[in-house]
Amino acid sequence: MALSREPQSAPIDLRDLAWRARRYRLLPLVPFVTVVCAALIYLKITKPLYESYVVVDMGDQPAVSSAIEPLVRPERQSGDFRANVERLNNRIHSRNFLNLLVDRLGLGRSPEALLAASAVVKRWQGISPQEYAQRMATTSIARKILVSAAAQGQIRIAAVDSDPRFAQRLASAIADAIIEEGKQSALERVRARGEFSADQAAVYEERLHKSEAALRNFQETASRRRVTSNVVNDQNLNEARNLIQLTDAEMDQIRDRIRTDLGEWASRFGGSRDVPELRSPRASELESRLTALEISHGTTSLQIKTTPGADDAAGLAAKIGTLRQEIHSEYKAVARALGNDRTDAAVDLAAGIALDRSELRSLQAKRKRLSEFVTTYTRAVETAPQNQMELERLQSEVSANRDLLLALRREATSSRISEALETSHLGLRLEVIEPPQLPLLPVKPNKMKVMIVALLLGPVLSVGLILGAERVGAVLRTSEQAEQEFGIKVIGTVPRIEGWTRPESYLMKYGALLSIVLVVLVTMVFYTLPSDTFSGRPPSNRPGAAP
Repeated sequence: MALSREPQSAPIDLRDLAWRARRYRLLPLVPFVTVVCAALIYLKITKPLYESYVVVDMGDQPAVSSAIEPLVRPERQSGDFRANVERLNNRIHSRNFLNLLVDRLGLGRSPEALLAASAVVKRWQGISPQEYAQRMATTSIARKILVSAAAQGQIRIAAVDSDPRFAQRLASAIADAIIEEGKQSALERVRARGEFSADQAAVYEERLHKSEAALRNFQETASRRRVTSNVVNDQNLNEARNLIQLTDAEMDQIRDRIRTDLGEWASRFGGSRDVPELRSPRASELESRLTALEISHGTTSLQIKTTPGADDAAGLAAKIGTLRQEIHSEYKAVARALGNDRTDAAVDLAAGIALDRSELRSLQAKRKRLSEFVTTYTRAVETAPQNQMELERLQSEVSANRDLLLALRREATSSRISEALETSHLGLRLEVIEPPQLPLLPVKPNKMKVMIVALLLGPVLSVGLILGAERVGAVLRTSEQAEQEFGIKVIGTVPRIEGWTRPESYLMKYGALLSIVLVVLVTMVFYTLPSDTFSGRPPSNRPGAAP
């Protein structure tokens, strides 16, 4: 079994390389000379571009006093520096800003631009030469502006053009326009914020007045409820209910007594004779006093539990007894005055029934007043959480409206101060650090870089040409190549005869030399032509020249 042998890399044979270089003669020089001459032609025909730049600072505004700092802080907030650079780049390349630059430089009104636009707009309807020239000028200007970050807080704005003076004018116009536009836009934002704050302040001032009026009405209603005397509270609520039950029991006893007296009247004096109604002004006055004393007795009985030093209920009870005797005497006098046929028994019975009815009415008034106290207290206890929630809601609404109104008034004041700062030197956001200068040397093309690339690329292409020719060439130069190609052993070789030359055509023999000469001649021809042939026109210094 035969083992396959891996091919081993042969060492570099310097004599073989020298023989190959000798064999190809001037052919390796063709790529080198061609690349160098192409670089020279490129430097000749390429229009030089000059760059003028301006460096602006986007740092914070100068510091102000601590009293004004919180008011102008919203206008002084700065974001990420890269975001600011990108935002400035988009702002400069916007259509409005480019149109402003074109108008400042007068590019859309130049005779050359209008003449060229007049020849083109014939194919378009609805577009005037001025509009077309304006569009073309903005498109051309946009490609000549480069925005990049120079240092922390600084931005480099470069203008590139074949005319160095126009590049300087363009950079200066960009710096002036962006500073003026920035200040104008800042003023517009501040004024819009101030107008919005003033309008909203008027709205929330009205809302604050309404909410304060609602809170005041609610508090006044609650105060009136508290001012109304209600002797029932947590401590005497059960006592009040017991007092109402005692009053009900006493009223039942009086009703039973009235029914008994009415029955006795009917049995003694005949069913056809009704109990006379005993009325007199004095009896009415005494009954009113009795009602007031009964109510006072009930309220005093409750206040003794909670209020030290209140009137003694026993004293009121004694006054009530005395007043009842007076009322009874008055009713007896009224009964005697009704007729001479009234006996003492009939007078006493009629006066007793009238007294019981007066007592019943006074006790009913007392019970009604006590029931009102208990009902009012119960309702107040039930509605206390709801009233508390309503009070908190009204207070919260007043507080929120007041805070918003103060914030809007603060914002309006801040806007006025910010507007004043923007109109002063304290309001400058962009400051020119390096003004544009007239460029003396072009930035493109870079002759040094182009020639270095050509000198490095030429030898690489020469080596690649030789290797490619050796790769595709069908020439066997060694016995090893023949054995490897045909798969058989070489028996012998024919020695090279000195003085014998290989037959070849004139083109093959002198083609490389002719190519080199042709490339050199073409390069010389290009260099003898005037500069206007390739650059179109010399740098123009006219104020309205198109870019």
